[in-house]
Amino acid sequence: MIAVLSIADLILAFSFGMYFHVGYFADKTIFRIASDLAFIEGALVFCAGAFLAFLRASVSAISVILMITGGAMLGLSVLFGAMG
Repeated sequence: MIAVLSIADLILAFSFGMYFHVGYFADKTIFRIASDLAFIEGALVFCAGAFLAFLRASVSAISVILMITGGAMLGLSVLFGAMG
């Protein structure tokens, strides 16, 4: 799941970097855009897992998997940011 999300981030970052040279994406490298996308995805997935655990008043396997995936995406965001 993490590999699929990171590959999708790189493809989107490459297309955004190639075709959108104004606004938020102006003067940003592909890795910097991928870092921003991975951070947003990681934060959303982690919050979804935490919210699911909060609603059920117990930590299920699905919420743990979501929180681990979100944390890994946040770490991948830092890695992409260091590369760009």
